[in-house]
Amino acid sequence: MKLKETWDYVRKFYRMIRKDHPTVLFYVILGGILKGFIPYISLYYSSKILDALLASDVELAKMHIMILLASTFLLSCIERACYQSMSVIAESSYYAVWKQTAHKAYVMEYEEFEKTETMDKIRRAKNGSNGSGGVESQISSSYILVSNYTSIFCSLVFTIQLLIQSRNSSNFIIYTIILLLVFIAFMTMENYMQKRLAKIEVTMQRDNEHMNSLSAYIISSALDVQNGKDIRLYRMKDLINYWYYVFNKKINQVFKKYADTAGTYYGIIAFFMQIFTAFVYIYVGLSVLDGNISIGDVLLYTGSITRLSTTFNEAISGYNQLVYRFEYLGNFEEFINSKNMHYEGTLPIEKRDDYQYEFEFKNVSFKYPNTDNYVLKNIDLKLKVNQRLAIVGQNGAGKTTLIKLLCRLYEPSEGEILLNGINIEKYDYKEYTDIFSVVFQDFKLFPLPLDENIAGSSDVDEDKCLEGLDKVSLKEKVLSWPEKQHTRLYKDLGDGVNISGGEAQKIAIARALYKDAPFVIMDEPTAALDPLAEAEIYENLNQLVNDKTAIFISHRMSSCKFCDEIIVFENGEITQRGTHESLLEEEGLYQQLWNAQAQYYV
Repeated sequence: MKLKETWDYVRKFYRMIRKDHPTVLFYVILGGILKGFIPYISLYYSSKILDALLASDVELAKMHIMILLASTFLLSCIERACYQSMSVIAESSYYAVWKQTAHKAYVMEYEEFEKTETMDKIRRAKNGSNGSGGVESQISSSYILVSNYTSIFCSLVFTIQLLIQSRNSSNFIIYTIILLLVFIAFMTMENYMQKRLAKIEVTMQRDNEHMNSLSAYIISSALDVQNGKDIRLYRMKDLINYWYYVFNKKINQVFKKYADTAGTYYGIIAFFMQIFTAFVYIYVGLSVLDGNISIGDVLLYTGSITRLSTTFNEAISGYNQLVYRFEYLGNFEEFINSKNMHYEGTLPIEKRDDYQYEFEFKNVSFKYPNTDNYVLKNIDLKLKVNQRLAIVGQNGAGKTTLIKLLCRLYEPSEGEILLNGINIEKYDYKEYTDIFSVVFQDFKLFPLPLDENIAGSSDVDEDKCLEGLDKVSLKEKVLSWPEKQHTRLYKDLGDGVNISGGEAQKIAIARALYKDAPFVIMDEPTAALDPLAEAEIYENLNQLVNDKTAIFISHRMSSCKFCDEIIVFENGEITQRGTHESLLEEEGLYQQLWNAQAQYYV
């Protein structure tokens, strides 16, 4: 990665972190500089103390000792404070970044959020963080890297000072040329090996990302309560253990291959570092013999030059790790700062007690991004107020997609959708979604208290919550639970109750009723219910939705009998519409679907 690219990553990364922790750069830079600088204070004053003692100037030695102790103590305290503050920020930044990511997921358009490439970026960032370090590791590495660069700068300052002091020596040019040649050779060799190691490490980390994700999936599957029944009844324990062993064996092979190569390279680097250190001692010793520097300066200059070589090694390695992490951590920043494409509307939704809202689809077509096939084609449709509308058709006909377009989870590829004569894109998005209560076939309940699931908030109207549960015939059951409607669902976050699929579907319907929106949309609302419970829901349909407009998508044709109008979809187009009785008399898909299921009703 080029230096400019790295700088752009650094700038964007810390811009993301500073949203929640504006002081992070202050602690990283100040603490890193002090960490790199403090050892040179010790080297400098130790050399002065030694020279003073050799000159029998005890008072001067005492003064240098006091300065050394005071400055080291003061600066070390500041550095430790910076380090601790940085560590706290680094730890909490992990959660801050995920909070920003979750917030973006809430507000970005669903169509973009649902894309495979969008989710792949987040998965890669998560897997990379698990295998090679995440946000907190990157901040800590930045701290160390600032320290390394500070140390290199200080080493160069003292090395240049040594060269200046030795310039009058008759053998200065020879000594210096030899030292510089050895130094250049050592640094060139080390830089070459570190680059080779960096490439190998990147390959290893990328392989490890994939293997880590597979291994983590196996573990999460084994610990998922929902999988427990199948694992036991089909004796799958050994199968899961086998695949966990396979993935971990591959992980170990990846690490071993890298460790063998890295061990060889680091061994070579350490060997040449010792040779270079020997040349440094010889050079400094010759400078002492020529009278260019004092005995005490031996400590200063040998320490400075040897620290230069070791710190240079650490800086290259740290920089490579930093750059690699940016490859996947940059996905967080890109996701968080991505633009919302269509949620720019500002018009408020008119609040109407009579629910007089009229929707119209005008020549609406839709196809998913990067595909050529239309899911919906040339849809013209008006939704009447207070209507009970059923949408039927075979799988893949476009029924659920129509609802997602209506709810602005997707935007039409062609045509427009109007609310009271105005394109829905012009309305404020939050206000617009407030007029819908939806139960999708893949609805989600969370392992939180039941009443909070229904209210979608920790602020619950308990009477309204119980009223909704009563309408779906769950009130009596819920009141028998340990904490009644406050009981936690499932066991993911602690003690809770596991509920059946039918009970979950009733709770989802109760949640839709609690919202009390003028449009009620139910996508396969009774798929998990038994026939008696389904009949009860539809028989009480008018009481459930009152004077609201209701749209039902169902594969159970019996549910259509309760609706005012039925729309039949085939291959993304509306092919039939009418009442249950009129469509039964008309040859077409509805008649075929009804006849196919009618034998089971009898």
